[in-house]
Amino acid sequence: MCRIPSPTGSSVAVAVPRNPPAEPGTCFSASQLNPTTFLIVEEDKWDENPFIYVKAYPSTLVIVDTGSGGIARDPGVKLTSLKEFLETCPLAVNENKPLNPGGFKSYTYKVTHWASDGQHVVDGAGEDLGLVIYQTPGHTPDELALWDPQERVLFAGDTIYEWYPILFPPEGDLVIYTETLGKLRSLVDEWNKETGKHHFPVGHDDRSLKLQQQHRQNLYHAV
Repeated sequence: MCRIPSPTGSSVAVAVPRNPPAEPGTCFSASQLNPTTFLIVEEDKWDENPFIYVKAYPSTLVIVDTGSGGIARDPGVKLTSLKEFLETCPLAVNENKPLNPGGFKSYTYKVTHWASDGQHVVDGAGEDLGLVIYQTPGHTPDELALWDPQERVLFAGDTIYEWYPILFPPEGDLVIYTETLGKLRSLVDEWNKETGKHHFPVGHDDRSLKLQQQHRQNLYHAV
């Protein structure tokens, strides 16, 4: 995930958050990123620590990633199901309530259609949730990114890691990957220009662009 603050004329230092400890008896920790989005980190057997994002709406939940399937690092924990965690575990960051009490908000268990580039996410009733999907192939052919304009957050998936190397599977493509990095950079520039039209100071998000530039340089050295 890349947090893209409203552009300013100077770079903004962003503190790297530490993951909170797992909720007692579970392999999941939870924190709140912004008013509508929660981060769940799974403490898995392989130390991948997948980031699972949950964006809450009155009508539904949008879940980005589903973790490692409950294979916990600590075999002694009782609660290893993400679904059960969302429905039963009270969280201090959510007023001591589960994110989806009793499973009141239903889940989609099957693919209903394939997302196109620039497509908006809608709920079961057809209401636009304000999220935009972008196709970002390279790491894998079917990689997707999700843009949340309300919170100015880009969920980049496995395309950009901030602290860990990116491992390419056999179906990955470095050339297409570099093109995707250029696409994301152009999108960030475009979003910042749109922000400027609404009378915010115009500039650019130094941190997100530097991340992309760093990945480009690493790729050139690798190739």
